[in-house]
Amino acid sequence: MLKAFKEFISMLKYLWLCICYNIRSNISNKKSFIIQTVAMFINNFVFLLFWEILFSNKGGSINGVHMADIMYLWSIPTIGYGIVFFCFGGVETLCKDIVDGNMDIYLTKPKNSLISELTSSSVLSAMGDLVFGAVIGFIAVHGNIFKFIWLLILALISAVILLSVIVIVRLFAFWLGDITNACHKYTHSLLITLTIYPEAMFPGFMKIIMYTAIPAMYVAHIPVSLMDTFNPLAFGIFIASAIVFPILMGIIYKRGLKR
Repeated sequence: MLKAFKEFISMLKYLWLCICYNIRSNISNKKSFIIQTVAMFINNFVFLLFWEILFSNKGGSINGVHMADIMYLWSIPTIGYGIVFFCFGGVETLCKDIVDGNMDIYLTKPKNSLISELTSSSVLSAMGDLVFGAVIGFIAVHGNIFKFIWLLILALISAVILLSVIVIVRLFAFWLGDITNACHKYTHSLLITLTIYPEAMFPGFMKIIMYTAIPAMYVAHIPVSLMDTFNPLAFGIFIASAIVFPILMGIIYKRGLKR
């Protein structure tokens, strides 16, 4: 048990060093970094403004959903998205690297090869999502510092789940070949899109899908529900998913390497 704990701590230290090095190397062009960050921030703001106008025209509520709920939806998963793609941008090329054999350089390293691959690059515009989510979250909690810290904790756990799901889907490239386009559509057109719309909008069968094939519930709707009302069962499911998905990711990765 002690050995496993030491290995886990060692992995966390290596992960932190990889992320720091990745960020430093990818923001060397400060002008490009700032432009992409601001552009993404504005892009997200335009979508949120649309919701504000819609709720204003509907009297402030739609089927029991309020603007505050939308702000949480555009905060927690958006922060998670920003963390994933800014710190682990290598996930974008994972399928191609598996097929082309570019992962070989990471397999020769003494530490975790998947961490090395995922932290090999960064999506600079994702910082705009991260900053936007944090700003909107701070506004949503009306500056309550304790509630804001709780929001950030939920967002960080959400990022773990989101990263694990995105990696799991891309790891099927070991068996199916280069599925980059299909994975991109799954991630951006399905998973992430479903996280920014209220749960009340979806019928029962769709919610089942969102708990299974497209786990948007774990990434967005469960953590959002925990912001104003703490539900021990929902929190337990949330934490369990943050443990199960990474373990599943590790198992699939090892089997893919063996193949």
